[in-house]
Amino acid sequence: HLTQFVLNESVSTEESRDASNAPLRVYSVTLPYHGTMTQNEAAFGNWARAYSSGQDVLESFLKRTNRVIDSLVEDGLIDSDNVWTAGLSRGGLIASHIGIRNKYVKGVVGFASVTVPGDLRELKTVSSEALDALSLKNEEHICALSKKQTRYYMGNRDELVSTRNCFDVVHALAETNAKGFRSPPHEMIMYCSIGKAGHGTPEDIFSDGARWLRKQMRLPSER
Repeated sequence: HLTQFVLNESVSTEESRDASNAPLRVYSVTLPYHGTMTQNEAAFGNWARAYSSGQDVLESFLKRTNRVIDSLVEDGLIDSDNVWTAGLSRGGLIASHIGIRNKYVKGVVGFASVTVPGDLRELKTVSSEALDALSLKNEEHICALSKKQTRYYMGNRDELVSTRNCFDVVHALAETNAKGFRSPPHEMIMYCSIGKAGHGTPEDIFSDGARWLRKQMRLPSER
């Protein structure tokens, strides 16, 4: 079997076949209201307007992504025993929810991840049950995600997505596993915050996450 690192969604079948000799496959996806740099910067505001008008920005997206992963496994294009999700900021939230929903996902890696979207500055004034349900502090989400392996990288003073919220989620995951594991498989790696509002992620942090994933997936070490 080949080993894959799945971010969220599929590429075409033809592209999958082209990668058939590779030990690792990476599937990436454009998040809702993202695409160009301008769209990315306006995404939170667009999410706020959509949720305020009663739209559920992520539900259909998450369902579609979940079906794609199932399809890739069922078609024999990826190894069902080695599927992982990862993401940055909003992508970390998405990766976590795919990990919660999909039975094939073994673990999640998040970089400066959003964990409680309703606490974001642009979304604080939005009243939406759908938005509230996305919080990773949700007891059902904690229970489901605790069954996977997780590692979250977070700046020590991220004022945009909240370092404290990330810690609370990881601690809750560990506490949920406390009775069954001496060392619950949930980690938060903290580094000195950089960038605007402390929300940047240094290159060496991404490299560390990639090395950790290779180890968990039992891939050969980089030369």
